[in-house]
Amino acid sequence: MDKVKTGLQIHRLIQTRRKLNTGFGGMRSNWLLLLFLFLTAAQYACKKDNPGSEPEQTELITPAQLHVTVDQEKSQAVITGKADSNVPVQLKYQGELGGLAQAGKTDAQGNFTLTIDLLNGYTQRLAVYTTSETNNEKVSAEALLSDIPPRERSLELTNDDIKQFLQAHRWKSDQNTSRLIIKQSNPTPPYDMFVLVAQKYFEFKESGAFYFTVTSPLQFTDEKGSWTINDQHILGISTTIPLGPMQINNIRIQELMQDKCRVIADIADGVFIISLIKE
Repeated sequence: MDKVKTGLQIHRLIQTRRKLNTGFGGMRSNWLLLLFLFLTAAQYACKKDNPGSEPEQTELITPAQLHVTVDQEKSQAVITGKADSNVPVQLKYQGELGGLAQAGKTDAQGNFTLTIDLLNGYTQRLAVYTTSETNNEKVSAEALLSDIPPRERSLELTNDDIKQFLQAHRWKSDQNTSRLIIKQSNPTPPYDMFVLVAQKYFEFKESGAFYFTVTSPLQFTDEKGSWTINDQHILGISTTIPLGPMQINNIRIQELMQDKCRVIADIADGVFIISLIKE
């Protein structure tokens, strides 16, 4: 459209110049016409040669050469692969409701290495994503990983040890290290907000009673809950939150010390990592 408009302008100028006298004024007009033509041509050539005006990359190659190395001694898995160079790369749990497991970036050759912890009693099914933004449009590529097995190394704690640690004091939630593995399919109640946002406190009583308190974003206390532990060191919690009764099932301890506790738990059909610290 710009080239047609410019051509019409040049044509009108030529027709106008032909009507002018051939004296000094006509020569001057011709020189002005030539100057205009030169500047127009130069501007078009610069625009054509400008690399920035060329279409940017709109597709990413699918991550390839994926390899998972499981180290049970360190309770870690190392994932390596190759993709586009210098793009963000993420490990996410498979499915639309899967959360983020790890993130990084490919190097100049497109190589990447990501490390994640093995989880006690949980097989991790992950996908590798690369993303890029071009022409204000976000594009991505995905590749599935082979299953990452559960951690084999035991906690080396007895049930009595676990009870002693849990009952020693009140526990405060740590939102910085709690995370979502699989989000619950029903958004109400918002259990993901309960795990990731709410400031909460857990108290494991000797009698099997469980006290639950939340102080933010609102204040609420339930002292009528209960907790259990079986021979496989798997816990269960029954309590009430501001939106009603809640069951935290299949609680598998990942880490337990005097001042730190990290578990993986099922709430409804969601799976979460819940981190607690000594108050």
